[in-house]
Amino acid sequence: MKEIILITTEGCEGCAIMRRAIKQALSITKVEDISFKEYDFREDTLFKKMELKDFPTVIFKNNGKILRKEVGTRPYIVVLRWIDIDFK
Repeated sequence: MKEIILITTEGCEGCAIMRRAIKQALSITKVEDISFKEYDFREDTLFKKMELKDFPTVIFKNNGKILRKEVGTRPYIVVLRWIDIDFK
């Protein structure tokens, strides 16, 4: 299962920008069956255990294996490239 996970925190403008970039990339890509999930860092104990320090954090997973973990905002074209690299 291909997943893109966005980990955010409250009041994070960069998180909103990254959410839009991911959604735009997903609307364009030809790669199928990618799920997109978003979690608030303060409400999810699993991500608290990862000791994340900055937001937004994006995790790309395939069949439960982490392929990519990126911090910060990127334009949708970069997210589209990550999809092409990690999920093809």
